[in-house]
Amino acid sequence: MTKYLGRADISYDGKKAGTLPGASLDLGGWERKSVVLGNGSVGYSESPKAAEVECEIPISASTPLADINNLAGATVTFRADTGQTWLIRNAFRVDTLKFTAKEGAPMKIKLSGDPAELV
Repeated sequence: MTKYLGRADISYDGKKAGTLPGASLDLGGWERKSVVLGNGSVGYSESPKAAEVECEIPISASTPLADINNLAGATVTFRADTGQTWLIRNAFRVDTLKFTAKEGAPMKIKLSGDPAELV
């Protein structure tokens, strides 16, 4: 029976992030765009794109907010429950941290870095 992606564990510099379900990974690499010539033939151009991880972390007294806020030059892993693991080098936090004080509301985190490598 085939197992499909259902969960992912995200770590930065070897520390588990304790994320909620629903994390996403954009592998990055070469993004392609269509180029249509005047004669109707179609080709493409390429431009580099960074990898991105988006996830949510519930806030508790032990949540390392300062570590996450200052995250830069980190190694991030996205380990899927299907057995695959992707590594993002030189990762950094993108958006500022924002969370709401209500019933376990999570903090959204967006990380970016070099294109992801399957390890």
